[in-house]
Amino acid sequence: MKTTYMLLKTVVCLFSFGYFNIVWPETNIESFDEQSEIHFKSTEYLFETVQQGESVVHTFEFKNIGTRLLKIYKINVSCGCTLLENWDREILPGESGKVTVTIITDNLSGFIDKSIDLFTNDPRNPNVILHLRGNIWMPLRFKPALGVFPAALGHESLDPIEISIFSEYAKPIKILKYEFSSNQFYGDIDEIDAGKKFIARINGRNLTQGKNSGFLNLFTDIPNSKPFKIPLIAHVLPNIQAIPGNIRIYKNEENKTTEKTIYLHVLNRSNKKVVIDRLISNHNDIKLENIISQRMLDQHYRIKVTVPHGIDVNELLGAKAEINFKDKTNETIFLPYIINKK
Repeated sequence: MKTTYMLLKTVVCLFSFGYFNIVWPETNIESFDEQSEIHFKSTEYLFETVQQGESVVHTFEFKNIGTRLLKIYKINVSCGCTLLENWDREILPGESGKVTVTIITDNLSGFIDKSIDLFTNDPRNPNVILHLRGNIWMPLRFKPALGVFPAALGHESLDPIEISIFSEYAKPIKILKYEFSSNQFYGDIDEIDAGKKFIARINGRNLTQGKNSGFLNLFTDIPNSKPFKIPLIAHVLPNIQAIPGNIRIYKNEENKTTEKTIYLHVLNRSNKKVVIDRLISNHNDIKLENIISQRMLDQHYRIKVTVPHGIDVNELLGAKAEINFKDKTNETIFLPYIINKK
């Protein structure tokens, strides 16, 4: 312990008399301040209530209060209704820049909050988020807000739907005309309460399998208003459907198939008998077998697909299996082969 104390005392003495000359590395303290720095007057804009269809335009102003060139690499917006004009991408120290934003309110209503993300070379603020907030007033209110038809089968006709149209404008309004964006929808509009309430009765025709969509466009005498749009959606289910609608096959690193057994279900939603005639794999080594389930005959089939090991998957690219029916009025169901890596 005494030896350690004497050693420390000797070192202290050597420092005191200057026997050690320690040179610290030079540090440029000012270099930490030689950076770009973005400063906005405000990163939020709260606009007054506007009528649907009117555009909201605002310019965000900022300044480079740093000592180096400020760069704005990119700007992302939160939705397609938000548009950007060309913005200042490089701003010298002490100079100012602008970001002008336009919100298209045609399909907006109620309180909205749209954000804009800026990405810069400012080390303190590499990501700046701007906000535009406010209310969009819609002079017309719809109940329900969109027309959705109950899902129907291919052999069934749609039941008409009704949509109530309420005016919240200060004065009674007139619907000058209305039109459907797709000829798959048709209907008429009756006035229930003079200038205040209307009923739209809508139906569908010539619908195709899957999703059918369109708009009912209303043209009114409300000043400065654009056509009001009511979305319309109708789903048509196939009378006969295979689930899933494809055959998923897995490959190994050698681009060969792995052995797998797959089961498909064929559902008959129609009101007539359906009999499977032939199953065609379109590849000699892939086998399709029809297994009738315990459910009602001719209403539900189960298909067993056997895929062996070792088929070159290139042979299956673009190929499809087929399900043919005895009643030729039923369309053939095609099942594409989907290749996945195991």
